Amino acid sequence: MKELSFDWATDLEILRLTGSDIQEYKDHIIVKTPSNPKYHWGNCLLVLDHSLVNQAQTWASKFHQNFPNADWISIALPVMPKNPEDWHLHGISFDPLDVLQTNQLPQSFPLPIGYLVRALEGDDWEQLAQKEIQENLISKMYEPREYEEFIIQTNQARKELCKKGKAAWFGAFFENQLVANLGIVVCGTTARYQSVETQSSHRRKGLASHLLGVAAKWSAENGCINWVIVTEASNDAGRVYRRAGFNSVQGSVNAYKAPIIIKKIDEEFLQPNLVVIKEVLLDAYEGDFSEQDWQHTFGGARFVGTIDDQIVAHAAVVPRAVLINDLPMTIGYLEGVAVSSKFQGQRLGSQLLQYVSDFCRSNYEISMLSTDEFDFYGKFGWQRFKGTSGVMQDSVRSLTPEEDDGLMYLAGNSSESIEISTAYCDWREGDCW
Repeated sequence: MKELSFDWATDLEILRLTGSDIQEYKDHIIVKTPSNPKYHWGNCLLVLDHSLVNQAQTWASKFHQNFPNADWISIALPVMPKNPEDWHLHGISFDPLDVLQTNQLPQSFPLPIGYLVRALEGDDWEQLAQKEIQENLISKMYEPREYEEFIIQTNQARKELCKKGKAAWFGAFFENQLVANLGIVVCGTTARYQSVETQSSHRRKGLASHLLGVAAKWSAENGCINWVIVTEASNDAGRVYRRAGFNSVQGSVNAYKAPIIIKKIDEEFLQPNLVVIKEVLLDAYEGDFSEQDWQHTFGGARFVGTIDDQIVAHAAVVPRAVLINDLPMTIGYLEGVAVSSKFQGQRLGSQLLQYVSDFCRSNYEISMLSTDEFDFYGKFGWQRFKGTSGVMQDSVRSLTPEEDDGLMYLAGNSSESIEISTAYCDWREGDCW
């Protein structure tokens, strides 16, 4: 079998340990987990041959042949395909993952005062299950009954691994309540972290950093000399892992269709949902979303992500007159990209941005945005602006050097690669860029 990236090499070992059926073929692998049929990445397909990643129809069909009842598609690719549009026709987007690895024992950090940390035992497992079930009831991400069954089966698999000495699950407790947890699984001499979670009210206190060190020590005592952790590229947790000594390495590309809906909406849909959409934006930006910011989302194309008809994500692309390299152009400008806080970390942001970026490419020669999340947008083809920006008012140009570093741009399908040296937008209320 071809050598696998760290993420899937350890994923497959964990799946084997938990009883999944792994069928190896010359150019792909089929993974089936009969005991947990709703586990998307336990019932999936892995493409092994780099030269075959552009065959979207072939792999989507093979997935459906093996999983006829699945309302999702989960396919792992060794590299990003050159023609992602073919995959998008199947509703599949690409989930950029941040695979981090170290062969030095991850750094340990002190436990915050007032917390107790221990390996999960007895009723702790029920706390973990109920915490995850309750979080889903609040987020409404998955159908409650199916998700509860999934969590019960997942937790049983976790406990069995721990009993065999192949894994350990650690929790941080505050007043006897489980508020943070993670697992670690021994995959030969490599330890793979699992399900790093902290309740929102207990974040930014160093709990995850401490648990990382506790789990690392346990795995080292069990023969591990290498450590791997995988997170979403847009997840802020990456900084915590890097602080502990992890570094990014090459990983696979997850081609995934989740049971959610992302769509461009019209005025008929917008008007009765204006309040809900604005609430999503205020929630996602933690209140730091002004009336001017809200008004900037009008006048163009608007997109929402829905789960069971609940609006949980939003983005808008508005046409703007901008002088690019001294040439007047109408560009697409990305505004109000947001995912409701209850749904963050669920891949929805990546899927929404993939969809909106495709729209920008198809409808504008150039699109632009202002952000500080450069790595996240870069995964979808957005490039850093390295020129000089400014604003035009009554034909008078003024430079905006404070905006230069935050601007990014995306070339359209009909445009050749372009280097933007100057960009002047029309003045507007609020942030001009």
